[in-house]
Amino acid sequence: MKAGDMVRFPAPHWLGGAGMPLEERPTLIGLLVSYETWEKIAEVMYEGEILRLAARDVEKAGKKDFGNE
Repeated sequence: MKAGDMVRFPAPHWLGGAGMPLEERPTLIGLLVSYETWEKIAEVMYEGEILRLAARDVEKAGKKDFGNE
């Protein structure tokens, strides 16, 4: 992953994921601002806010994430 990539991540507890296991949380899409491999933290812009998330929870988004809705 590199800065500028669209990424998907499970909703953190303050964005609707409270009390749910990780695999049941809604998936959100954001813009990767920065990611340092040695830090293992990804900074993602989501709805105008910068979120610092564990890199293990962030994946590069693909074509299936942007379906015709």
